[in-house]
Amino acid sequence: MTPKSASVGSTLVFGASSQIGYCLLPMLSAEGVRVIAVSRSPQQDREQGAHWLRGELPERLQGDFSEIESIACFAPLDALAAWISNTRLPALERVVATSSMSAESKRQSPVAAERALAQRLREGEQTLMRACESRGAVCTILRPTLIYGVGLDKSLTPLARRAAKTHVFVLP
Repeated sequence: MTPKSASVGSTLVFGASSQIGYCLLPMLSAEGVRVIAVSRSPQQDREQGAHWLRGELPERLQGDFSEIESIACFAPLDALAAWISNTRLPALERVVATSSMSAESKRQSPVAAERALAQRLREGEQTLMRACESRGAVCTILRPTLIYGVGLDKSLTPLARRAAKTHVFVLP
């Protein structure tokens, strides 16, 4: 009998229409992982091999998630923690989620709103870690600084498109 952790099971991906989700879904599908992709906006099952659900954390996602072994999340961590705490997930083994490097880099900011954001991010990370620990699931939190590269961002891609048209790049 193959140990449970060696099997390829079901993965639930929150924020699946994000830039990371856009790249992750085909990779999971290529590995033979059954993917349930969640997005706030309606999506259709595509060639990426995922079954799409429309939902939003923490309350607006209903269903049977009893076979979910792993979760990848690119949504607010406090909302994910609340959902995990209130959802039947008997097979859950691991959670990988993104936070932001702002949790540390804005900790001492002179701007009160940035300090509050950093505090909320750190608290969300701790809440998620506790929710996973209470279920015996391993939790990995990634803190990227800036995510771009597939043309879905609203920061660098518009600047690059404008520079390509005008042959001028304004450095903010």
